[in-house]
Amino acid sequence: MTSSSDVRVALEQAGKFIIREEIVEGANSVAAFRAFDRLLQREVFLKIMHYSPDFASDLLHEPRVLVHATQTIPKPENLVQVFGADIIVLGGEQYLCLQMECISGSSLLSSIADCMGQFDALRIVRGILHGIAHLHSRRILHRDLKPANILLDGNIPKIADFGSAAVLPDGASRVPASRHSALYVPPEGWLAEPYYSVQSDIYQVGIVLYELINGPLDYKLRHYLTPKILRDLRSTGRDFESLDTCDQSLHADKGIAELSARERLLMHGRPPRPYYSGRISRVVSTATKADPAQRFQSAGEFIAKLNRLSVPNWRQVDDSEFYAENWKSWDWNVSIGATGTTLKKSKAGQKKFRRVPAQNLVSSNGLCLRRAIAEKPSR
Repeated sequence: MTSSSDVRVALEQAGKFIIREEIVEGANSVAAFRAFDRLLQREVFLKIMHYSPDFASDLLHEPRVLVHATQTIPKPENLVQVFGADIIVLGGEQYLCLQMECISGSSLLSSIADCMGQFDALRIVRGILHGIAHLHSRRILHRDLKPANILLDGNIPKIADFGSAAVLPDGASRVPASRHSALYVPPEGWLAEPYYSVQSDIYQVGIVLYELINGPLDYKLRHYLTPKILRDLRSTGRDFESLDTCDQSLHADKGIAELSARERLLMHGRPPRPYYSGRISRVVSTATKADPAQRFQSAGEFIAKLNRLSVPNWRQVDDSEFYAENWKSWDWNVSIGATGTTLKKSKAGQKKFRRVPAQNLVSSNGLCLRRAIAEKPSR
């Protein structure tokens, strides 16, 4: 069997590329490398996949969709670019060497595991939506928008992984559903006759926005077993842990479908952080409505709504401390301890914090108090 080391040696011997490093995380291929193109003098990302002429149309689906999407001037900033493709022969087997834009940063998956500022999340999602708007103008549905498929090039989000993308036929408004990444499948994707539309991509971006602010949805299968599913399991005398992996996934998928249809998936999958803006919450709620007709009807409508939001850039420092820079010319700090919530502020950038009375701002309920401080800090 050909190894990634064999591929690396073959590429270097061919003389076109200098291999910088192998990319392992999220490669989804025989091998992937960060490399330098000697001829064109630029950094590239190389994705190496098994190639067979019999399955060429399936294998080339992703790069061809990307080329179709990016054949405009100027090039869309928020979509990864495809530069070229070659067939290489190694050990008597054929491989496709796909040459793509090299992105300097990581995916949004690492950003949601860390802590992104609330306002920063809005900026990132606006960029994603600009990319989606361009795709939709070319009648392309991505169908698999999630943090792992969005790369950060500095501060610019780049939509990647077009393996599930589909082109809307002329006169059609929907295509068959893609059930990749169950947590991001919209309610219409779980129907008896599942489908995806423009509003399905909108739904997935809504989930991404929620995760960027509040952290990743729980990925444990058991977490999504609803009371109904648990009752059904008990009635058959079975226990979830005794099921094989496939049956566990099927039961979890049923729970995810039920929760998304009831518009309860996000709160169930990850409770909101204390500073989660009510204004952003309402936008996310619209984007993730169970009925596609009640969602934003276009990426442009979604962007326009985000452009009207002004919220402090809260981020979580640790389990009990929150920080926002330069909100209404002040830096803000909230600490939550056994004796209550402490609010401090400092002139922006001066780091000279002083305590501010918070008890008169809102009700004494702890969670509401923290939310209201984040929304309406004292002047």
